[in-house]
Amino acid sequence: MKNRDKTAEKELKKREKIESVENKERKSVSVYAKESDVKAVFFAKQPMFVLLYKDAYFNTNELNDSLPSAIKSLLQDFKEVFPDDVPNGLPPIRGIEHQIDFIPGATIPNRLAYRSNPNETKELQRQVKELMKKGHVRKHESMCSSSATCARRMGLGICALIVTWSTKSLTLSTLLRSIIQKNLRNWEEYLLHIEFAYNRSVHSATNCLPFEVVYGFNPLTPLDLLPLPIDEQACLDGKKKAEVVKQLHEKVRQNIERQTEQYAKQANKGCKKVVFEPGDWVWVHMRKERFPAQRHSKLQPRGDGPF
Repeated sequence: MKNRDKTAEKELKKREKIESVENKERKSVSVYAKESDVKAVFFAKQPMFVLLYKDAYFNTNELNDSLPSAIKSLLQDFKEVFPDDVPNGLPPIRGIEHQIDFIPGATIPNRLAYRSNPNETKELQRQVKELMKKGHVRKHESMCSSSATCARRMGLGICALIVTWSTKSLTLSTLLRSIIQKNLRNWEEYLLHIEFAYNRSVHSATNCLPFEVVYGFNPLTPLDLLPLPIDEQACLDGKKKAEVVKQLHEKVRQNIERQTEQYAKQANKGCKKVVFEPGDWVWVHMRKERFPAQRHSKLQPRGDGPF
């Protein structure tokens, strides 16, 4: 029995080897002819068929006289395959479908062209237009760096709501994690205190408190219950208050611009500066859809380009 099993295993191994060799031979078969084979057929003066590209010699209207008679007959037999209106040479230059005006000396931003897909953008525009027609939402120019929207409330007229001054969830989550640690049940109790601490802390870009930038003064704290200093004014009229707020916003704007220049200088430290001049030819890769379909996902790439 053991000898039979051994012989059966040997036969199976031989068959597997033969099948593997046959598969390798099948995979290694090449349709292209070798240079030596072409030379042998050429010197033997045997008929040889050559397949050329369509744009090169597959125009049956004007056959080259230097072609062999066998190739001419082959092209004439398959004349119906190729249309008569195929032009010779390169196709004509088409009109410009996409045009991008480059500013001399400016670099191309590598970012997404749109923040949302077209369906979400259309739906958002439709809802905003309906609210604008009904008068529930009105545009309002604010002196602050954040945009404001005027919304109508029942019995209270129109009140301004700041819609874009939002605290980053990552910042609050970091503060929450440092305070509550492993106790995750009472995190809601600390949320108001953490938000107050964030609004009370000095921002790195503005060098001011977020609360002070929006409202023009700092919120009250237990330390503010101490006697007021004499060299400072505790109450100002409306005109002076507006001037103080304007000066504060101008100072904040300058701080933001200065900090942004530092960020850009640090980010572009190892980047190669590309300067385009008027009349330069560039290669622009136009995708089928310029809208990101999965913008909400964190793991999807968010780059657009390179151009």
